[in-house]
Amino acid sequence: MSNTQPLQPVPTPSPSAAGITAVPSVNLAPGSVSGSGTGSELPPNPSPTAVPAAPAPTPVPAAPPSPPPGPSGDDDEDEENWEDEDTESGVPRPRPGVSSWSERNPNRPIVPLRTGRRKQNADTRETAKKKRLESKRKDLEFQADIDAINEARNRLAEEVAAKHNVKVDLVLRRLMSRSSFKACRKVNRFNAKVHHLAKRMKKAGVHLSFQELTRRVLDDPEFQNLSQAEEAAMIAKLLQDRAVKSTGARATNNAAAADARFTIAMIAEEMNALAERTGMAGFAMFSRGHVHDTTIPTELESWDALKFIEDILRLDPRNIAAQFELWVVAREKVDTLRSMRKEVTKYISTGLGDTTKKKKISMNYLQYRKAIVLKYGVVFKGYPLEGDPVNPNNINDIESIAKVRDALKSGECFWYRMSPREREIEKEEYSRLVEEGAIQEHTRKVRSDKNKSRKK
Repeated sequence: MSNTQPLQPVPTPSPSAAGITAVPSVNLAPGSVSGSGTGSELPPNPSPTAVPAAPAPTPVPAAPPSPPPGPSGDDDEDEENWEDEDTESGVPRPRPGVSSWSERNPNRPIVPLRTGRRKQNADTRETAKKKRLESKRKDLEFQADIDAINEARNRLAEEVAAKHNVKVDLVLRRLMSRSSFKACRKVNRFNAKVHHLAKRMKKAGVHLSFQELTRRVLDDPEFQNLSQAEEAAMIAKLLQDRAVKSTGARATNNAAAADARFTIAMIAEEMNALAERTGMAGFAMFSRGHVHDTTIPTELESWDALKFIEDILRLDPRNIAAQFELWVVAREKVDTLRSMRKEVTKYISTGLGDTTKKKKISMNYLQYRKAIVLKYGVVFKGYPLEGDPVNPNNINDIESIAKVRDALKSGECFWYRMSPREREIEKEEYSRLVEEGAIQEHTRKVRSDKNKSRKK
């Protein structure tokens, strides 16, 4: 006889502990159905080799329908249980069944999510209002103490700056360990005035600090009585100088190489940070644009993305980078009058088709206002030459065609779709100019046999 002992029931974690919905289990013994999911005791086998006959399948009762969510429903309890499963950093985990980057990588720190506020009743709103008022009062008192500390700190900083003959801002920056990097602010009238004064002083060979420039702008009556046109011109000049500083060409190859190294390092850092935050992988290649440039080819990658070239394309990324450099340098060409005419024609025709949503449309330079502006309701804005757009083939000055080409490339010159009101104004203006004789309409030549019968 075999000393076979009855199997003991195996404890199963409860559904709330496992975070899943319990499924009713079925015992091997006929007629014993348990919906608790905790298992049951099996009968002992009379012999190790004896195989009992399979019992008839017992139907599993369907799970009862879930109650609708409500203040006292199970969904709220599950939601609370789910929110209690926060990580140590206090960040909620993703909902079960939803695959996300953070769920697939539970060991990574998670950026906290913004959580919405629950709806409050009247009593709760009144209590929250009292708390807000009390918090505001305490915050005002706290801010008053902070202001007093700042005043004392500024006085001490001025004393230290005078003692060591340095700027007060340097003392404060060292004291607070502030970063030297600052975000670029939006242009305003005051900044435009300071910029205008700084450029004027630099032309005279005088370099003033920002504090001195600010004081002069505030005290000088010249800057207090400017017209709107003068202020707009100053703002436009500041925007232009900022654009040059952002996208202008470097004066020397050494400066260009230093800029390339710094910018590529920033791009590499952002690519790696993006990969860590979102799981996105990518690669990039950079090459010098001219044979005289001192920059070197550079490849960037995040999460070994360059192995895609090795594994799939069966190529060496370094060879690809070298060939990319050869291609970029070899395509460098000298701009000629003919090549720039072709570029300008292509820019104008493509932009006109994209703006009017018509593929088969051609530019009419001779009757631009009537055949293009009035008919299609689009206007060519930012044209750098005087008057209406001119056929590029009629521009014989290489400087003028280069100016038009550069304006189209940079986006300063573009096609603009007018509003219905603008079209009406343009139509009235065109009719007035035609009546005054300022615009000569070009009509088709009248046939010599008009109003005469033709021979068949």
